[in-house]
Amino acid sequence: MRVLAGAAFGAALLTVPALASAQPQVFIPTVVMTVTNTTLNFRSVAGLAPATVPDGRISFKLVNKARGWRTFSIVGKTTPQIASGKSKTLTVTLPKRDQYYYSVGAENQEFSVNGVVLAVDACKAPRSSTVAVKMLLGPLAATPNHVPCGKVTFVITNTESSNESFHVSLPNTTEPAPGGTTGEIPGKKTLRVTVRFPFKGVVSFGSGEQFHDTAYSEFGSLAVT
Repeated sequence: MRVLAGAAFGAALLTVPALASAQPQVFIPTVVMTVTNTTLNFRSVAGLAPATVPDGRISFKLVNKARGWRTFSIVGKTTPQIASGKSKTLTVTLPKRDQYYYSVGAENQEFSVNGVVLAVDACKAPRSSTVAVKMLLGPLAATPNHVPCGKVTFVITNTESSNESFHVSLPNTTEPAPGGTTGEIPGKKTLRVTVRFPFKGVVSFGSGEQFHDTAYSEFGSLAVT
């Protein structure tokens, strides 16, 4: 009977040195995957949607918890055979934002897996910036409406008399940005929230109050470049 491999996707980014200590260290994200006889799990991390990784230089570490050897292949490169209970790391370059096909080969071909990884624009030169948002009963806007990737401080002013709240997503996802969701902001008060955007794209933000986003169109967007 053929066993179909399921996939629960996410990505784990770990810092590893790439050059000798005498030279500046280079950050290479590492995607950690665990394969069993029936599943291939990408360890999840807040900030990236399922099966999404930053473009550029990246490592894929395959941990084999299945019976028999496994291999991992992507962009024309393949690991040596990975014995059961062992792991190996393959470092490659994903040159641009795109979809990249991968495969996990198995000693028993019944257990082979194919899939797709999406590479997004990584933030290679993070900077700090500030944007202002006014909470009101209507469409929201950020000033300015585009910022460099990196650390962004939102200065949120509640122009209403009643309490409001605020939330912001990570670029090109519906994932909430870590630290980007506030509690209640009293009427006529201002609150500052700082969020880090590790890759580029469009973020959405809006009211955290139930139904305010749809009833009053209390949402907006911000380009992270």
